[in-house]
Amino acid sequence: MSKNKERLPKVRKTKASRHKAVSAGMSEQEEQQVRNRLEVVISTEIKHWTNLEVKPGDPVPVVRNGQQVGTLRQTVLGYDPARALLNAALVDDEMEKKKAIEAFSRVGKASKALIRSLEAVKSTGWTPSDPSAYRVLSDALLPADGTLAERIIRQVGIGTSAEIAAHALIKLADGLEGQLANPPGKRGAKKNAAAYAVARELARLFARVTGEKPTFSVSKGVPAGQYTPALRAVFDALGWEKTDLKGPANDAVQSITDADLQHVKNRPLWSILTRPAL
Repeated sequence: MSKNKERLPKVRKTKASRHKAVSAGMSEQEEQQVRNRLEVVISTEIKHWTNLEVKPGDPVPVVRNGQQVGTLRQTVLGYDPARALLNAALVDDEMEKKKAIEAFSRVGKASKALIRSLEAVKSTGWTPSDPSAYRVLSDALLPADGTLAERIIRQVGIGTSAEIAAHALIKLADGLEGQLANPPGKRGAKKNAAAYAVARELARLFARVTGEKPTFSVSKGVPAGQYTPALRAVFDALGWEKTDLKGPANDAVQSITDADLQHVKNRPLWSILTRPAL
């Protein structure tokens, strides 16, 4: 059993300090102050997760079975967990809804354009000059032993399948766009999109660092285990002392996939920019 799992039942109390709640429209100075607090919190929590000394700004270690096996994979722009958490905290519910409405609108318009193009092709009466070559290309795209979806498209025809899918997408996009613009009345409290986004970001960080799936754990009303106290500390650093953990934490735990638990080793930049010899 790993050291991380051995510590799971333990309760760790976090000290909440009052901070101005993070929200869109903060000044650069305020954002930097929040980022500094998050860096301290993250380094402290990673120390709890790994038993390794980590200072703010250090590369994030990756441990498996109690041993460090590397650091989190870096991109060209680097990886900054504090910045990632802050970006998640600045999610604007109304802005996200507006983006979703615009996206569904684009899907509807693109589907209508596809249908018009397919109808234009039909109206020309065009047929392949070499039907056998056309069949070879079609067979390559949609093999007879392909997936169920590929076999259905092969039987129905690419053009017909595309037209059916486009009509369905138009109806779906119109319906979802309408629901977002005029949401039906809902019971219960409104979902805090930013809190859910932060919880998911921290859950991915925990999974990548430890190789273990986070859990939501509370003992006698106090956050317990590894992930839950860390989430409480992050929420407090964001000025969200009164934000409940249960909904965001449970959602975040469910969002973790096997890919999040895998350790991808860093590669030097030169190896990415060069091709292997044939």
